[in-house]
Order: sequence, then structure tokens, then C-alpha cells
Amino acid sequence: MRTTTQIRRRRTGAAGVLALLLFLSGCAAPSLPVPLVFQVLDPSPLELLPESRRTAQAEVIYITDRTPAQSSDRRFAYYTSGRSTSKAVGLGTVDMGAESWDQLAARDRLRRPRLLGVREVARYASVPIPLVEIEGSLVPDPEREAVSAAARERLHELLAKMMLPEDEGRVTVFVHGFNVPFESAVVTAAELAELTGRRGLVIVYSWPAGSGSLLFGYTHDRESGEFSVLHLRRTLREIAASPDVRQLNLIAHSRGTDVLTTALREINLEERAAGRSTRETLKLGHLILAAPDLDLEVVGQRIAAEYLHMAPVSTTVYFSSRDRALGVANWLFHGISRLGRMDIDRLDEETRRAVSALPPEIELVDVRSRSRGLGHSYFHQSPEVSSDLYLILVEDRRIGAEYGRPLRRIQYGVWRLEPGYPLGGARTAQIAGSDAAPESVTPEGAAEQRP
Repeated sequence: MRTTTQIRRRRTGAAGVLALLLFLSGCAAPSLPVPLVFQVLDPSPLELLPESRRTAQAEVIYITDRTPAQSSDRRFAYYTSGRSTSKAVGLGTVDMGAESWDQLAARDRLRRPRLLGVREVARYASVPIPLVEIEGSLVPDPEREAVSAAARERLHELLAKMMLPEDEGRVTVFVHGFNVPFESAVVTAAELAELTGRRGLVIVYSWPAGSGSLLFGYTHDRESGEFSVLHLRRTLREIAASPDVRQLNLIAHSRGTDVLTTALREINLEERAAGRSTRETLKLGHLILAAPDLDLEVVGQRIAAEYLHMAPVSTTVYFSSRDRALGVANWLFHGISRLGRMDIDRLDEETRRAVSALPPEIELVDVRSRSRGLGHSYFHQSPEVSSDLYLILVEDRRIGAEYGRPLRRIQYGVWRLEPGYPLGGARTAQIAGSDAAPESVTPEGAAEQRP
């Protein structure tokens, strides 16, 4: 029997290994590939862009509860890994790795994008807002409430300013994972916008990850994710409340999947208790969990058992048995299996039961395409996976060849994304010539398809 000291040593050593692996994975990010689906669609999504978005730079709206960096801080340029009790809204400008739009549109692979600068445009009041007595009643401080109201208004003005008619009111909120500094989070959001043909706005929610500690960084980031749930929950409501937003899509990576699903779960509980629809309140479209650092049994309890997967129009989970970073996380926390690292062909009996208990509405996608490094960031490194993201987020394609999203079904509720997807023979024709209408994602239409 292992002693408490032995267990602590094991976890401490594993935490260091995990932090080192993910640290190296983040530092070795390759250049941005062009989604393979762009070769099929005619005209190409990039050819449909309005002139105002044909630029070699991209502007990204960011929302963060990180502490602002000080001029004396050499490690951080804009925001640190420290926690702030107030949220900030701003714009980040990203160099996408080309000298001109023509060069950017024509390249098969781009050089590494980089953040050129940021401009904070609004800041919310710190929470919790203290109670003050007014006319014998305790109410939140009106002055602090006014500060937050002004910040929400500024956010809505920014959305209205950046939204184009071609966007059709689409907004995607991206939540990053463990050990990701602010700069990398903004750049990845710009890459996601590029991978989806710059159709719709991509907003990054950057929580206080990336402490830089190789030994205790994972624990720090897990707790920072818990800290950010309140801010993210309110942020999703505020974005959905904008009259310019018609559809809100959500995508999270790695540890960010826990932050996002926890915030969404709390909203869902609030809406159900009030007799309202979460989908209608948030104008919720698609939920995408990429390489989720989540225990399978926890997913069964928190998402499936409470019907959280029914709130979005679709719920897609990408997993890969080649994800070595999540393999260490599974060993460290003794989970039956990390959802993002399943090997669907070699499941033990306990894991098989957990998978079979998940409802078929949760689309499990087994990623077999190659990815560099530790195989953890394929959602924006793999041209096959980014093709599927485009078909979901921009074209609202339902899963299955008959809908022009030709993943291979390998068992009930489980699909496989293979190398070369979606190109090749009949699959290409299914995308380019599919007569099946895309799935409606308006709250009213969606409600008819899923009770």
C-alpha cells in the first residue's frame, strides 16, 4: 500500500512532466494550415470576403480576467497569469504572417502569426460588488453597477462596429487551455477566424492560465479556471444580449473545456429553474470541445445527466488517442480516461461502459489526422479538423455524408475523421453538391428539431 508521501511525490513528479510537455507543446506551435475543405468549395471562402477584411492583419475582440501587466514586468507584455476581480474588454491586432492580403490568401502554409498590440476599451467593476443601504434596503452599489453597465454597453458597441452583414450575426467565443499566455490566446483566436474564412466574429475569453511554473502550473491553472467561471458565465449572457448577435457558438480546448462547460452548466441550471430555454436565452448554436481535459465519468454526470448537451443545436467532441499531453493528465489524476484521449479501438470495460452511457446527441469524433508536437492542438493545426470546424461553424452542417459533412460512422454516436478529410472521390461530391439543407440554428428552428 502506498503512503501519502509516495502519492504526493508521484503527483508532484507527474505535474512537472505534464507542465513541461504542455509548455513545450505551446512553444512549438507550427504555422497555420489552410483547411482542405477550401479546395472543394467553389468559390473559395476567401474569395467571398468583403474588401474590408482582405487584410494581412486581423483584429480580435478579447475579454479577460487576467491582471494587467506592469511596465516593470519583463515576463508579460499585456496581461499576466494573475487573477483580476474585474474583467477587461479590448482589441488585439494580429499579424497573420504575410506582407499583403494576396500573399496571405495564396499561401498553402503561413508563417507564425504574432500579436502586434492591444487596446483595452472597457473595464468592469470588481466583483463582488458591495452592498450599500439605500432607503432602508441593501442593494448593490449603484456607482459600481453603473461602471459595469457602461462596460457592457461598450462591448455591444464594439460588436456592432465589427459585425458585417456577411457575418449573419454569428459570434464564436473561444476558451483556451492550460499554460496558455494571453498573447497566444489572442493569436489562436485570430487563427480560428482565418480557418473559418473570416465569416463571423471570433472572441477570445482569456482566463488566468500560464503561470510559467513547471512544477505547480497545472494546479494553479485548474484553480484559476474555477475562479473564472463566474466571469465567463456573465460574459456569455452579455454577448448574447447584444441585438447584433443572432447565433452564439462556443469552442473550448483542453482545460478550457472544463471552464466553459462549468459556466454553461450553471447558466443552464438557472434558465431551467426559471422555466426558460438556455438555447433561446444565449442564442446558442454549436458547442465544440476539442481535446477535452475532462474525466469521462464526470462528463456523464455534469453534461449528460443534466441534459446540458441538449442546450446547443449540436455538441461535438474531438478526441485523439495520439494526444500525449492528456495521457499524462490521465495518469496524474487517476481518471478512468480523459475524454480527449480515448482509443476507441482499445477501450477497457469500464471506459466502454462510460462511453456507451453518453447520449448519441454528443457527437464523438475520433481524430486520426496527423498533428505536430504532442498531438494536443490539432483543432487549429490539422487542415482536416479545421475543415470540419468550418462546416460546423459557418455552414451549420449536420454530421453525416448525407448532410455534406462526410465523417465515417464507426459505431453508434462515434465518428472518425481520417487523413485527407474531406477530400477524395464521393466525399468531395457530397460536400460540393449536397442537396441537404444545413441545420437551422435559429432558436425557433432549433427547438423544433430537439425537444
